[in-house]
Amino acid sequence: MPNGPSPIKIQTKSRVNNFLHERRNLAIFINRKQNPFWLKLKLVLLLPLTVVVNMANHRFDRDQSRAKWTAASTKIFADLLVEQIQQGNRSNNVFNKKAWKYIQAEFNKQTSLKFDRQQLKNHLDVLRKRYNLVKALLEHAAEEDVWLKHIKAHPAAEPIKRNGCPIYKQLCIVFNESGSDDKCALSDSVKAIHEVVQEQSRAKWTTSLEKVFTNLMLEQVLQGNRSNSGFTKKAWKWIREEFSRKTGVRFGKQQLKNRHSVLRRLYSSIKWLLEQNGFT
Repeated sequence: MPNGPSPIKIQTKSRVNNFLHERRNLAIFINRKQNPFWLKLKLVLLLPLTVVVNMANHRFDRDQSRAKWTAASTKIFADLLVEQIQQGNRSNNVFNKKAWKYIQAEFNKQTSLKFDRQQLKNHLDVLRKRYNLVKALLEHAAEEDVWLKHIKAHPAAEPIKRNGCPIYKQLCIVFNESGSDDKCALSDSVKAIHEVVQEQSRAKWTTSLEKVFTNLMLEQVLQGNRSNSGFTKKAWKWIREEFSRKTGVRFGKQQLKNRHSVLRRLYSSIKWLLEQNGFT
């Protein structure tokens, strides 16, 4: 029998040595680049394959968990936070270890998720920002133009204004440092408050108000302050100011534009009727 390793073993060992040699050369090249992308690639090349796979799996699980936050799971989380506050497991606005252990176990049980404590704490920070946005919106709920300016400065407030915040009462309990907030008792939802404001505004429209509004629009048309795209900003500013001065009613620009759309539909309906047989 021949002595020494078999040709297959020699060939395999040679391939492994070549692979390691190429990987070392590539690592040296990457090290010279000093670029974040290349440095990450170097890390992957020098780590054992099992470690790289575990890192990728951990990142995938983390990203999946981040995507699993829904309105339902957020409400469960908020309710658990309130429950622990009521049981005295928070001091100086900080939940103790017992509270977090219970919240994590109960949250995962109710949602069938596998969030760790840090993921829950991260979402607590997200909810704190949401609470601050809602609170700021409530302070500007009276006028539509103020809403729009605030949302322009804080784009994250747009979905809150549109969809509301059903867990606002819970957020008040969790984040309100004074322990009481009159606005917390107004409604569970910013959307509901906004709809009430809008309904009140719509209810104020009367025949006399519409006549004032129509005359002001006509005046701006005659002054050439309307193009194919509609009234100019200057026209809307003047219409709003004059409307408020003549009627004593403070409508925002968007409310006036909404009424303009209502009157347009009314005009189209009347025009269609007059074009039918039997109408003159």
